[in-house]
Amino acid sequence: MCRCEHWCFLVRGRLRYRFIGGEAKQVEAGDAFHLVAGHLADVLEDAELIEFTAADDYRRKTEHLARRAT
Repeated sequence: MCRCEHWCFLVRGRLRYRFIGGEAKQVEAGDAFHLVAGHLADVLEDAELIEFTAADDYRRKTEHLARRAT
């Protein structure tokens, strides 16, 4: 689960986000949206996403992903 909060704009494609509480949100090209911490993303169609995240949160996110990749 991503521990960061994000503000996003989906340029193209389709995504589904799943949240800790079991809720889900599907977004499509042209949607602007907010994500709370505690989510996973499923790519439903090739996508291009613009994401705004606080710098400290983004740094923690990339460090976490780098650890998972090794």
